[in-house]
Amino acid sequence: MAPDSPSANRGDTGASADRVEAALARVESWFDDAGCPGASVALTDGSEVLAAIGFGERTLDPSAPATADTRYAVGSVSKPVTALAVLTLADRDRIDVVDPVSAYLSYFEGAPGDPITVAELLSHTSGMPNDDLAFAAGDLDGWDDFRAFVDGTLDRRRTDGDRFLYYNSGYAVLAHLVESVSGTDFESFVEREVFDPLGMDGTTYDSSVLGDPSADVMCPYVTEDGEFREAPVSDNPVLSSDVLRGPGGLIASVTDLARFIQAHIEGGSSVDDASLDRMREPLATRKRLVDGTEFTYGYGWEIRPFGTDALVGHGGNTGASGAYVGFLEDEGIGIAIACNGVADPGGPARDALALAAGHDPDSVDPVRSIERRVRALTGRYKTPSGNHRATVTEDGARLNVEFGGEVEGFEIRLLPTDLASHCCRFTDVDCVESTTDAEFFTADESVELLFEGMLFRRVGEPRGDGSAEA
Repeated sequence: MAPDSPSANRGDTGASADRVEAALARVESWFDDAGCPGASVALTDGSEVLAAIGFGERTLDPSAPATADTRYAVGSVSKPVTALAVLTLADRDRIDVVDPVSAYLSYFEGAPGDPITVAELLSHTSGMPNDDLAFAAGDLDGWDDFRAFVDGTLDRRRTDGDRFLYYNSGYAVLAHLVESVSGTDFESFVEREVFDPLGMDGTTYDSSVLGDPSADVMCPYVTEDGEFREAPVSDNPVLSSDVLRGPGGLIASVTDLARFIQAHIEGGSSVDDASLDRMREPLATRKRLVDGTEFTYGYGWEIRPFGTDALVGHGGNTGASGAYVGFLEDEGIGIAIACNGVADPGGPARDALALAAGHDPDSVDPVRSIERRVRALTGRYKTPSGNHRATVTEDGARLNVEFGGEVEGFEIRLLPTDLASHCCRFTDVDCVESTTDAEFFTADESVELLFEGMLFRRVGEPRGDGSAEA
C-alpha cells in the first residue's frame, strides 16, 4: 500500500538532505511491502528532528492518514523509558541498583540463589526466564495478582552462571518499584521526570486514547486471510493491562520518540546526563553471532556493532503494532519508526540509519556481513578428477549442497558454525551425530569445499536451476 501523499515535516538539513531523502526512501520501500496499514518515521540528530513523515493510514474505517504525529503503541520500546525512570531514582539516592529488589518491594524473596537485584532486572540478567507475561497479564487483576504470578515462577530461575534472559516481568516489577519508592503512580512519575523535561507532550500510557476517533492515533490491526482486521484494545493485554506499562505500555509518536533519542545523543537536557550514559554501558551479551560478533544489553538498551560505530536501540511489538528506536553513538543520528499491524520495522530502521550516515547498509550491519560471507560461497564445484561435482546455493540462512557426477546424487543442508577465519565451518542440519560436516576455504578468488575427506574447487556460478551438473 504505497502512500499517495504522505504527511511530512522535513527540516532543512543542508548537506545531509540527500542522505535523509535516501533514508526516507528506504523506509517507504519497506512500507510498500510490509503488510501494515500505516507507518511513521522520524530522523533526528542531537538537536533537531531532521525529517518526520507518515505513510498509509492510521485507521482504515474511517480512512485517516498516518502522520508524523500519529501516536502508536510501541511495545518494548517502553523499556528504555522505564530504565531511565529507575535510574532517576538512583541518581537522587532513593534507591541503589545493586540492592536486592526485596529491599524495596516484596518480590523474589523465595527465589533460589543470590538475591535478585534491581540492576539484574534492568539488564535481564536475573536468571528469571521468559514467563509469557504478555499473554498472562489479561487474567491478572492488579499488583497482588501479579506478585502471586511471579511467585509461582520462582523455581524456574537459572542460577548456573551469568546469562541474558529477556524477562518482561522484571520491567513490570521495576514499574511497581518506581511507584513504591516515589509515592506516586508510575505514569505520573514518568510524565513529570521524563516526558515533560524532554517535551514528549503527546506520550502516554493511557490506552483509552486508542479509542478516540478524533485523535491522531493508530488503530491496531492484525492480518487474517490477507485482509486487515481491527484488533480490539480490550483483547490485547499489552495494550490494556496496567501491569504491562513498564515493559510495554508506552503510546507515543515518532516525533516524541525522536526527542527521547535526542537526549541520549546530545545530553544537556534537564534529564540527568549520567543516567543517560549509564543506560548504554554493556552489561550482558544478548546475542553472539556465528562470526563472534556480540550484541550486548545495558539498562533498557541493546548495543550492537555498526561498522566502526555502535548502534544503541530497542524494538517493540504488541501483536497489533510495532516500533523501533535507535541511534548511532559516534555519528549522532537517530531514528524512530512505528507502524500499526504486525510488521517489524527494525531492519528498515537500521538500513535507514546507515544511509543517513552515508554508509552502505550491507557494509555496516553485522548480520548482513554474515549473509554476504555465506552467499560468497555459492557456486559450482568439482573434484580434481572431475568425477564428483557439487552445486552450492543459498537458502535463507542455510547453504544447500547438491552432489552429483559419477555417484548417485544427494543433497545436504548446511548451517554455519564458524565464520571467523578463512576457513568457514558448517554443520549438516540433518546429521545429528556430528557438528562439523563441511569446510569452505577461501584464498583470494579461490574457494574450496572439503566434505567427507573429498576436496572440491569452485569452477563457476550455479546453473539457473540451482542444480549440480550431471
